Amino acid sequence: MLLLMLACQTPPSPQLEETGAPFSGTPEIESVSSSCSSEQDERSVEVHTRGWTGGGRISFTVDGRTIEEHPLHSVEADANGEWDTLRVALTIVADPSQAAKGSSTALLCDPETNEALSMRLGVFSPNSQEEADCRVWGPDQAWEIIGEYPACDRVLEESERLD
Repeated sequence: MLLLMLACQTPPSPQLEETGAPFSGTPEIESVSSSCSSEQDERSVEVHTRGWTGGGRISFTVDGRTIEEHPLHSVEADANGEWDTLRVALTIVADPSQAAKGSSTALLCDPETNEALSMRLGVFSPNSQEEADCRVWGPDQAWEIIGEYPACDRVLEESERLD
């Protein structure tokens, strides 16, 4: 009987024994990679964070009036919550009315669009779904006004870019 009881017990996680307690801090953006390929008709963004996230959101505008928002989903994460990788890959469509949240964009890969493109990135806390960290880059925009976003004064630094 004792052997049967011992056989039914779940052994402790070897990862937790080796690395200690899971990360429990607020997620922080560590690096961002964005790319655009005319040949593949794809625009993508990948974000690496310290700590698990509750996902994220990337927002684009070229004119300060029209915003495209796309969710970022976790594609890989550390078992102990030390890091998370979020990604979105968007197919480029010619007709702006065909752009769909999370799957396609009307933002072309041409130099004119890329020069005018402003981006705002937010990652969410896994527990509250509130924005935990953010970055902006490209031409300045009043994101709080044009999209009612939380204030974000953290400009994406060159050291954080993996482009």
